[in-house]
Amino acid sequence: MEESNEIVHLAFQYSESEYISAARFYYRRFRHIVLRMAVSAFAVLVGMFGEAFYGDSGLWFALIFFGIILFALNTAIYFNNPRAHFRKHPFIRQRYEVEFSDDGIQFRTEETESKYKWSFYRRVIETSKHYYLLYEGNWFSLIPKRAFQTVAEEQKFRSLLKQHVDPRIDRDKIDGWTNKSEEYVPRSLEPPDWR
Repeated sequence: MEESNEIVHLAFQYSESEYISAARFYYRRFRHIVLRMAVSAFAVLVGMFGEAFYGDSGLWFALIFFGIILFALNTAIYFNNPRAHFRKHPFIRQRYEVEFSDDGIQFRTEETESKYKWSFYRRVIETSKHYYLLYEGNWFSLIPKRAFQTVAEEQKFRSLLKQHVDPRIDRDKIDGWTNKSEEYVPRSLEPPDWR
């Protein structure tokens, strides 16, 4: 593997709304939490239908009971976990300085400093606003695109990701975003007629 000797230094701090939005996107898209809520709700409906048309049975009651429990659990995970996680862990609210190089990734905050080898991460997910660096247990490090000062700096970062983590990064098309080099072109340069 050829080393690029690129170093990318980023500094950023998450806002609560940014972190919650990013975590919920991850839950929806990659933890399939909405699908799990839908399956739970369907189980409750089937149980209610069975009770109504086939009479009382332990099976229908169990289906309704477990459907409600699973629906409540998944709903709580989706709506409460990101906010609670952000508020519970002060290091998430601190300012991050992160350095990416061929040697690995170094995270620094006011209180902590840690260094990881690239092998710690198993996949990269790129959206229009963030890079999600996934590691074991379906956890991720979130890198906001707003932290890059230039397009060239982001390209260096992408090059490191392709080389060390996930060569498929260019093929991912998440949340409608396809390629950073594609510029937005308005349908019309004329303002809309509001008359």
